[in-house]
Amino acid sequence: MKKLILLFVLGCLLTSCNAQPNENQIQTAIAQTQAAQPTETATSTPLPSLTPTATQTPTLEPTNTPEPTFTPTPDLRIITADPRDFLWEKKDLPAEGLYTIPNAGWMGINTNEEVISSWTVEEGREYILDTGREVSWFVAFSRGTRAVALPEEIFVNVVRYKTAEGAYLAQTKYNLASRDDYDEWELLDRDLDLGDYNEAYLYKERTSGGDYLVFYRVYFCYKNFGVDLYGYGYERDVQYEFVESLAQIVLDKLKTAELSMP
Repeated sequence: MKKLILLFVLGCLLTSCNAQPNENQIQTAIAQTQAAQPTETATSTPLPSLTPTATQTPTLEPTNTPEPTFTPTPDLRIITADPRDFLWEKKDLPAEGLYTIPNAGWMGINTNEEVISSWTVEEGREYILDTGREVSWFVAFSRGTRAVALPEEIFVNVVRYKTAEGAYLAQTKYNLASRDDYDEWELLDRDLDLGDYNEAYLYKERTSGGDYLVFYRVYFCYKNFGVDLYGYGYERDVQYEFVESLAQIVLDKLKTAELSMP
């Protein structure tokens, strides 16, 4: 390209005025031509810009989180009061029965030593060690009139154990059904609402006159206490429902007792 332009310039010089160009004129023309040449400037090609692509966020499937289950904490508190505090008092009994405690022997404490002496030594010790029996109090009342249909005698024994488990074991393992000398006692099918565990028994004995004497006996345990009670008399005078109501009196007293941790 440069050669073509140079020849074109030289041609013009040669044809002008039909005169021959001198050396200076030629050099000047070449210099002007070179000065007139455009210089090639390197044009930078812009790099393509990177357009960020959207990142797809994974959709999390909802999961079913199980609700926590709460297990109630067992109440391990026990009653430490004296069993005597929960015995019947005269004011607890129907006034029309004129119930009284005939003498001092009808009320008292029953120690572990007395239990061992009333059972066999081996049997009594096993019972005390197995259940954690501590002490009991009992009371018996005698009816003061024949004019009412109420038990001739009523009796209750309130026993304190070291633990609620011991009281329950006493009712289930060492109850009347486990004793050979109570074979004639009948376990009643009763739906009782008494304490943590309960049982009811009936014993009947025919008199020479043809009448029946009956014992209705109720056991129940509440916390670390066990209760054994009965109503005794002629069948016509002793109603099971009344004996159960006597058990409820003791239970109500126990429910008001102060509780302590063992």
